[in-house]
Amino acid sequence: LSPWSPANAGLVAVAQRATEELAGSTSSTPGAWLPSLLRCLSALLRGGVLPEAACKAVGNSLRLLLGDARAPLKLRAEAWSTHAEVCIATKAVDEFRVSLVYAVRHLSGLDATGARIASVLQRLPGEYLVGARPILEGLCGAAFPLQIAGLAAAAAVAKRSDVAPDVASVAEALLRSTNEERSKAAVSDGWGEPSPENWQAKRRRLLLELLRVPEEPRVPSGHAAKGDPELHRLCEAARQRLDDWLRAGQ
Repeated sequence: LSPWSPANAGLVAVAQRATEELAGSTSSTPGAWLPSLLRCLSALLRGGVLPEAACKAVGNSLRLLLGDARAPLKLRAEAWSTHAEVCIATKAVDEFRVSLVYAVRHLSGLDATGARIASVLQRLPGEYLVGARPILEGLCGAAFPLQIAGLAAAAAVAKRSDVAPDVASVAEALLRSTNEERSKAAVSDGWGEPSPENWQAKRRRLLLELLRVPEEPRVPSGHAAKGDPELHRLCEAARQRLDDWLRAGQ
Protein backbone atom coordinates (compact mmCIF):
# COMPACT_ATOMS: atom_id res chain seq x y z
CA LEU A 1 0.00 0.00 0.00
CA SER A 2 1.06 3.58 -0.60
CA PRO A 3 2.12 5.44 2.56
CA TRP A 4 -0.70 7.90 1.84
CA SER A 5 -3.44 5.32 1.23
CA PRO A 6 -6.58 5.43 3.40
CA ALA A 7 -5.38 2.29 5.17
CA ASN A 8 -2.40 4.23 6.48
CA ALA A 9 -4.28 7.42 7.31
CA GLY A 10 -3.91 6.76 11.03
CA LEU A 11 -0.14 6.41 10.77
CA VAL A 12 0.07 9.55 8.67
CA ALA A 13 -1.83 11.48 11.34
CA VAL A 14 0.48 10.14 14.05
CA ALA A 15 3.51 11.09 12.00
CA GLN A 16 2.24 14.62 11.44
CA ARG A 17 1.48 15.08 15.13
CA ALA A 18 4.86 13.67 16.16
CA THR A 19 6.64 16.01 13.75
CA GLU A 20 4.79 19.02 15.20
CA GLU A 21 5.52 17.94 18.78
CA LEU A 22 9.22 17.52 18.02
CA ALA A 23 9.44 20.97 16.42
CA GLY A 24 7.83 22.53 19.48
CA SER A 25 10.03 20.70 21.96
CA THR A 26 13.29 22.14 20.64
CA SER A 27 12.35 25.66 21.68
CA SER A 28 11.46 24.71 25.26
CA THR A 29 12.63 22.36 27.98
CA PRO A 30 12.46 18.78 26.64
CA GLY A 31 9.69 16.79 28.25
CA ALA A 32 10.01 13.31 29.72
CA TRP A 33 7.93 12.03 26.80
CA LEU A 34 10.46 13.12 24.18
CA PRO A 35 12.52 9.85 24.05
CA SER A 36 9.33 7.90 23.36
CA LEU A 37 8.39 10.39 20.66
CA LEU A 38 11.80 9.97 19.03
CA ARG A 39 11.47 6.17 19.04
CA CYS A 40 8.03 6.55 17.46
CA LEU A 41 9.45 8.78 14.73
CA SER A 42 12.26 6.29 14.09
CA ALA A 43 9.73 3.53 13.50
CA LEU A 44 7.65 5.75 11.20
CA LEU A 45 10.74 6.74 9.23
CA ARG A 46 11.78 3.10 8.77
CA GLY A 47 8.24 2.35 7.59
CA GLY A 48 8.37 5.10 4.96
CA VAL A 49 5.31 6.85 6.35
CA LEU A 50 6.75 10.37 6.38
CA PRO A 51 6.94 12.25 3.05
CA GLU A 52 10.22 13.89 2.08
CA ALA A 53 9.21 17.35 3.28
CA ALA A 54 8.28 15.98 6.71
CA CYS A 55 11.57 14.04 6.86
CA LYS A 56 13.51 17.24 6.26
CA ALA A 57 11.49 19.07 8.92
CA VAL A 58 12.24 16.32 11.42
CA GLY A 59 15.92 16.47 10.45
CA ASN A 60 16.03 20.22 11.11
CA SER A 61 14.49 19.77 14.57
CA LEU A 62 16.87 16.93 15.40
CA ARG A 63 19.93 18.96 14.42
CA LEU A 64 18.83 21.67 16.84
CA LEU A 65 18.40 19.11 19.59
CA LEU A 66 21.76 17.49 18.90
CA GLY A 67 23.43 20.89 19.01
CA ASP A 68 21.94 21.75 22.41
CA ALA A 69 24.67 21.05 24.97
CA ARG A 70 22.07 21.35 27.75
CA ALA A 71 20.19 18.30 26.51
CA PRO A 72 21.05 15.08 28.42
CA LEU A 73 23.41 12.70 26.64
CA LYS A 74 20.85 9.88 26.66
CA LEU A 75 18.32 12.14 24.96
CA ARG A 76 20.86 13.20 22.34
CA ALA A 77 21.71 9.54 21.75
CA GLU A 78 18.04 8.85 21.04
CA ALA A 79 17.94 11.90 18.77
CA TRP A 80 21.02 10.65 16.92
CA SER A 81 19.33 7.33 16.22
CA THR A 82 16.28 9.08 14.78
CA HIS A 83 18.49 11.43 12.77
CA ALA A 84 20.22 8.41 11.24
CA GLU A 85 16.82 7.20 10.04
CA VAL A 86 16.21 10.63 8.49
CA CYS A 87 19.51 10.39 6.63
CA ILE A 88 18.59 6.96 5.29
CA ALA A 89 15.10 8.07 4.26
CA THR A 90 16.38 11.19 2.46
CA LYS A 91 19.57 9.57 1.11
CA ALA A 92 21.66 12.21 2.88
CA VAL A 93 24.97 10.35 2.68
CA ASP A 94 27.27 13.24 3.56
CA GLU A 95 25.08 14.32 6.45
CA PHE A 96 25.16 10.81 7.88
CA ARG A 97 28.94 10.74 7.77
CA VAL A 98 29.02 14.02 9.71
CA SER A 99 26.53 12.49 12.14
CA LEU A 100 28.88 9.55 12.73
CA VAL A 101 31.69 11.95 13.62
CA TYR A 102 29.34 13.70 16.06
CA ALA A 103 28.45 10.40 17.72
CA VAL A 104 32.09 9.43 18.17
CA ARG A 105 33.01 12.81 19.65
CA HIS A 106 30.05 13.39 21.92
CA LEU A 107 28.24 10.11 22.57
CA SER A 108 30.98 7.47 22.66
CA GLY A 109 30.69 7.18 26.44
CA LEU A 110 27.30 5.49 26.09
CA ASP A 111 27.20 1.81 25.18
CA ALA A 112 23.61 2.29 24.01
CA THR A 113 24.85 4.68 21.33
CA GLY A 114 27.38 2.12 20.13
CA ALA A 115 24.63 -0.48 19.87
CA ARG A 116 22.48 1.94 17.87
CA ILE A 117 25.34 2.74 15.52
CA ALA A 118 26.03 -0.96 14.99
CA SER A 119 22.37 -1.57 14.22
CA VAL A 120 22.31 1.26 11.66
CA LEU A 121 25.56 0.14 9.99
CA GLN A 122 24.02 -3.26 9.29
CA ARG A 123 21.26 -1.70 7.17
CA LEU A 124 23.15 1.01 5.30
CA PRO A 125 23.98 0.96 1.59
CA GLY A 126 27.71 0.83 0.87
CA GLU A 127 28.03 4.51 -0.03
CA TYR A 128 27.18 5.45 3.55
CA LEU A 129 30.00 3.33 4.95
CA VAL A 130 32.93 5.26 3.51
CA GLY A 131 35.04 6.18 6.52
CA ALA A 132 33.30 3.67 8.80
CA ARG A 133 36.49 1.66 9.30
CA PRO A 134 37.55 3.19 12.67
CA ILE A 135 34.01 2.86 14.01
CA LEU A 136 33.88 -0.84 13.15
CA GLU A 137 37.28 -1.35 14.77
CA GLY A 138 36.16 0.48 17.90
CA LEU A 139 32.91 -1.45 18.22
CA CYS A 140 34.56 -4.83 17.65
CA GLY A 141 37.24 -3.93 20.20
CA ALA A 142 34.73 -2.82 22.84
CA ALA A 143 33.96 -4.79 25.96
CA PHE A 144 31.22 -7.42 26.03
CA PRO A 145 28.31 -7.13 25.29
CA LEU A 146 28.82 -4.11 22.98
CA GLN A 147 31.45 -6.10 21.10
CA ILE A 148 28.71 -8.49 19.97
CA ALA A 149 26.86 -5.63 18.28
CA GLY A 150 30.09 -4.56 16.58
CA LEU A 151 30.77 -8.08 15.31
CA ALA A 152 27.22 -8.32 13.97
CA ALA A 153 27.76 -5.08 12.07
CA ALA A 154 31.12 -6.30 10.75
CA ALA A 155 29.52 -9.55 9.58
CA ALA A 156 26.81 -7.65 7.71
CA VAL A 157 29.32 -5.27 6.13
CA ALA A 158 31.69 -8.06 5.08
CA LYS A 159 28.94 -9.80 3.12
CA ARG A 160 27.90 -6.69 1.18
CA SER A 161 28.96 -6.33 -2.45
CA ASP A 162 28.62 -2.53 -2.55
CA VAL A 163 31.04 -1.74 0.28
CA ALA A 164 34.38 -0.01 -0.34
CA PRO A 165 37.24 -2.57 -0.43
CA ASP A 166 39.11 -1.05 2.53
CA VAL A 167 36.02 -1.17 4.75
CA ALA A 168 35.12 -4.71 3.67
CA SER A 169 38.67 -5.97 4.25
CA VAL A 170 38.76 -4.49 7.75
CA ALA A 171 35.40 -6.08 8.58
CA GLU A 172 36.67 -9.46 7.38
CA ALA A 173 39.92 -9.10 9.34
CA LEU A 174 38.04 -8.23 12.53
CA LEU A 175 35.79 -11.24 12.15
CA ARG A 176 38.67 -13.56 11.32
CA SER A 177 40.72 -12.40 14.29
CA THR A 178 37.83 -12.76 16.72
CA ASN A 179 36.85 -16.14 15.32
CA GLU A 180 40.39 -17.47 15.63
CA GLU A 181 40.72 -16.19 19.16
CA ARG A 182 37.42 -17.64 20.34
CA SER A 183 37.49 -20.92 18.44
CA LYS A 184 41.02 -21.75 19.57
CA ALA A 185 40.73 -20.43 23.10
CA ALA A 186 40.08 -23.94 24.35
CA VAL A 187 42.57 -25.62 22.03
CA SER A 188 45.83 -26.53 23.73
CA ASP A 189 48.32 -29.36 23.89
CA GLY A 190 46.53 -31.29 26.59
CA TRP A 191 46.36 -29.37 29.87
CA GLY A 192 49.70 -27.71 29.31
CA GLU A 193 50.77 -24.75 27.21
CA PRO A 194 48.42 -23.32 24.57
CA SER A 195 48.95 -24.55 21.02
CA PRO A 196 51.04 -22.50 18.52
CA GLU A 197 47.85 -21.60 16.65
CA ASN A 198 46.37 -20.17 19.84
CA TRP A 199 49.50 -18.07 20.44
CA GLN A 200 49.32 -16.68 16.91
CA ALA A 201 45.65 -15.74 17.31
CA LYS A 202 46.40 -13.98 20.57
CA ARG A 203 49.25 -12.04 19.00
CA ARG A 204 47.03 -10.87 16.17
CA ARG A 205 44.39 -9.74 18.66
CA LEU A 206 46.92 -7.78 20.72
CA LEU A 207 48.36 -6.10 17.62
CA LEU A 208 44.90 -5.11 16.40
CA GLU A 209 44.11 -3.60 19.80
CA LEU A 210 47.41 -1.69 19.71
CA LEU A 211 46.59 -0.25 16.30
CA ARG A 212 43.20 0.92 17.56
CA VAL A 213 44.76 3.05 20.30
CA PRO A 214 44.50 6.71 19.21
CA GLU A 215 47.55 8.90 18.91
CA GLU A 216 48.42 10.98 21.97
CA PRO A 217 46.60 14.36 21.73
CA ARG A 218 48.69 17.39 21.01
CA VAL A 219 49.90 19.33 24.01
CA PRO A 220 48.36 22.84 24.04
CA SER A 221 50.72 25.74 23.51
CA GLY A 222 52.34 26.83 26.76
CA HIS A 223 51.87 23.45 28.44
CA ALA A 224 54.76 21.07 28.90
CA ALA A 225 54.17 17.38 28.31
CA LYS A 226 54.68 15.27 31.43
CA GLY A 227 57.08 12.34 31.17
CA ASP A 228 56.06 8.90 32.33
CA PRO A 229 59.08 6.70 33.15
CA GLU A 230 56.93 3.62 33.69
CA LEU A 231 55.23 4.06 30.33
CA HIS A 232 58.63 4.50 28.71
CA ARG A 233 59.86 1.21 30.21
CA LEU A 234 56.73 -0.59 29.05
CA CYS A 235 57.14 0.75 25.51
CA GLU A 236 60.77 -0.40 25.42
CA ALA A 237 59.77 -3.86 26.63
CA ALA A 238 56.91 -4.06 24.13
CA ARG A 239 59.20 -3.01 21.29
CA GLN A 240 61.65 -5.73 22.24
CA ARG A 241 58.84 -8.28 22.28
CA LEU A 242 57.63 -7.15 18.84
CA ASP A 243 61.18 -7.48 17.49
CA ASP A 244 61.28 -11.03 18.83
CA TRP A 245 57.98 -11.84 17.12
CA LEU A 246 59.24 -10.42 13.82
CA ARG A 247 62.43 -12.45 13.96
CA ALA A 248 60.51 -15.61 14.83
CA GLY A 249 58.15 -15.10 11.90
CA GLN A 250 60.86 -14.68 9.26
